[in-house]
Amino acid sequence: MSHNKAFVQRSHYKNFRTFLLNDGFTMMQYSIYMRHISSNENVVVHAKRAKEHLPDDGEVRIIRITGQEFGEIEVFYGKNIERLQKRLFNSSFYRAENTSNPTFSARDMLDNVTD
Repeated sequence: MSHNKAFVQRSHYKNFRTFLLNDGFTMMQYSIYMRHISSNENVVVHAKRAKEHLPDDGEVRIIRITGQEFGEIEVFYGKNIERLQKRLFNSSFYRAENTSNPTFSARDMLDNVTD
């Protein structure tokens, strides 16, 4: 692959990622984005938007799950992340910056630390 083609593909990916974030999606893990959508009608709207913005070399899969199924997702973290969680939860960063946001997670803190 030529350098120019790779640059163009990265640019298209970046634009698509920006679109997803602006459309209310959150990165659940690398290259996997999620969004709560309250009705099937809204799923159709957001699926259409994603398809319209999809890069030529891109791929999107939409999985519909209920709120209860989402609530049953299990997330496991390695030992290094567990240590970082403990350190950050006890840090002044967490207490000072995030006490008003009860949904703020250790993953959010990791994103802030690594940016």
